[in-house]
Amino acid sequence: MAPVAYKSSEQGEALERIIKGSDPALTVVLPTGGGKLLLFTAPACLEDPGITTVVVQYRQLVDETLSDVKDRGIDAVEWTRDLQDPAEIVFISADKLNNTLFHYSARIAEKGLVRRVFVDECHLAITAHS
Repeated sequence: MAPVAYKSSEQGEALERIIKGSDPALTVVLPTGGGKLLLFTAPACLEDPGITTVVVQYRQLVDETLSDVKDRGIDAVEWTRDLQDPAEIVFISADKLNNTLFHYSARIAEKGLVRRVFVDECHLAITAHS
């Protein structure tokens, strides 16, 4: 079996910490193409992954990322108000963050299904002016 190869030592360290669950709040800064996708898809492939919520800043990125994840054979959906049967990964664009999502999140948390929440491109949430 070949050893696992990461794009950077930072990517490998981040994935290890995510899988161990040793950091309740972890910030990972990687460049574009630095392997952030692996950080939320690999844990979702583990046994009993629960639900990973990924907040993506732009609507177009939701479509692109969701397509990429599904192409890899991972159970993923885009969050909608009427989502009843969640997948291993639930994507939502930042413009849809509202009380309905927070109520949904609380319901799945009560069931013990929330495993992780990722905010992709989180710097955009801080620097956006609209």
